[in-house]
Amino acid sequence: MEQITEISIKEISLSGFRNQKEPVSFALGDVNCVTGHNGTGKTTLAHAVAFAFYGVTYFGEQKADRLISSESAGCEVKVDFTDQNGVLHSLIRRRFGSKTELIFDSFSVRQEEINRFICDKDTFLCILNPFYLTSFGEAKGRELLFRNLKTVSSEQILSAMSDSFKKPLEGLNITEPAEMLSDYRAGIRRCDEQLRILEAKRATLRETVQANNAECDKLNEQAEVSAATVHILKEKQFEGLNLEDFRKRREQLSEKLTSAVNSPTAVKAAALEERLKAAREREYVSKFSGEIAKLDTELTSLKGRYSALKQKLEGLKPGSKCPTCSVTLTDELYTCAAADIASELHKVIDSANGLAETKKEMLETEQKAKQTFDRFKKDDTEKLSAELDELRRTEDDSPEIMQREIEEIDMLLSRGLLSDEEFSELESEERSLAGLDAQIKKLREYSVDAQITALNEQAAAFENDKRRYTEILASLEEYVSKRTELLAEELKMPNVSITLFEPVKTTGELKSVFRFTYKGRNYAALSLSERTAAGLELCALMRRLTGLNFPVFIDNTESVAHFDMSSLSCQTVFLRMVKNAPLSVKSMNQATEPLKKAS
Repeated sequence: MEQITEISIKEISLSGFRNQKEPVSFALGDVNCVTGHNGTGKTTLAHAVAFAFYGVTYFGEQKADRLISSESAGCEVKVDFTDQNGVLHSLIRRRFGSKTELIFDSFSVRQEEINRFICDKDTFLCILNPFYLTSFGEAKGRELLFRNLKTVSSEQILSAMSDSFKKPLEGLNITEPAEMLSDYRAGIRRCDEQLRILEAKRATLRETVQANNAECDKLNEQAEVSAATVHILKEKQFEGLNLEDFRKRREQLSEKLTSAVNSPTAVKAAALEERLKAAREREYVSKFSGEIAKLDTELTSLKGRYSALKQKLEGLKPGSKCPTCSVTLTDELYTCAAADIASELHKVIDSANGLAETKKEMLETEQKAKQTFDRFKKDDTEKLSAELDELRRTEDDSPEIMQREIEEIDMLLSRGLLSDEEFSELESEERSLAGLDAQIKKLREYSVDAQITALNEQAAAFENDKRRYTEILASLEEYVSKRTELLAEELKMPNVSITLFEPVKTTGELKSVFRFTYKGRNYAALSLSERTAAGLELCALMRRLTGLNFPVFIDNTESVAHFDMSSLSCQTVFLRMVKNAPLSVKSMNQATEPLKKAS
């Protein structure tokens, strides 16, 4: 079936619908005025049209049960209308209980079919009801408008832009500019974050260099103090000394010492020294140590034997068993056994006393032998020392004297005139100075130039990315601006403006909105008459965008002093409250009373 793009209602028939319990019909013309007191059924006609086509109220509410008269089991609404070709159609919707019946031109149809060959519910009600579109939430309102707006191609938008804005967008597939704006802003933020990180790293390296320089200065100060101390001690160390003379004297002594070591006297002295050393190291060797050790072992054994016999004797009593033969001791046997053990004890004591006396004699002999050895050792040592001293006295320059002089010269060449404390201080300061010089060298060799160069290259790359992203972002904003301008051309109305995009103040990103103004004023601040006028412009916009010419029912028109009929190019029904007046429908200046029941 051909889509119906124009509807002109000829007659509305009601039965059991709201306050119309009995069947009643109303004929409509191009311009109609429905008047009456509150509750007489003016808005019922608007509800009836919405119910017949979509089963909802004039305001799009799914409240079909409330539309049925409280005194009826169900309701029926019939709308007779002509289309753009002047063909007359009939649409009937019946509702009884939970069952709904929809008949179009005598054929039972489904709601989906009405939606297909007329339009969807929201589009129809936006044209029928001047207040319907403004009641939408942001998502629903934007979706409805964008669904009916003509598509603005990317080529159209780019052609409206200057070359400076078009160039950064070359090669980009612009599908969702809002998402792309968000992505590129995020890219710029990432670049800024990376640049902050890189700058922090460079600052850290610069701080490291400054810290190294400060440490170098500090170490240089310490090195200067150490160097000054070393200089003072060095000047004192060899002050007034002819080191060259001492070196020559040492060389002469070394040559003489080499010759002296190989002379007959030196050889004899070396032999005497060896003999003297051997005499001093000679130790006494005992001849009786083995015998004395053997006596100690025997004495230890006798001591154990004595302790065992004494224990037996002390444990021996009449009536006890003999520890030797295990016979029970009578008084007589006890006396004999005790006497035997006592006799044995005396033998052990006598043997021990004999061994102790022998050991004493051996120790005395051992002592005398050691004394004789020590006397001979002393005599030999003194004799050899005297011979060696006499031999050295006969020499003009003994090797020992020359060696001592060489050592003294070496000490002088090393320490100079410094005391032990001063020489220790000199060595300590020189070590400290060497350590300080090594630290200073290491700090001076430490370089961050390569690291800073690498960071600078990274920063330059991020700066280039940021610059490119910024150029693309500016071009995308211009793209969105031009698209908005082109879309706004379609949304242009005499007094009403619709805002679909709005920049976020903090970030500059575009956010989706759905906002109306009338003559520059926010919709929420408008009076009823201003809202009515704004709504009529919105109805006209929807007719223009969709190409659908459907009736408009204007409620509460008593609040509007004047209507510009030239802007109402569709079938119009004014709903006006007249106090204490019955329901009346007038068309084209002709009063129309309720008609007879529809046949």
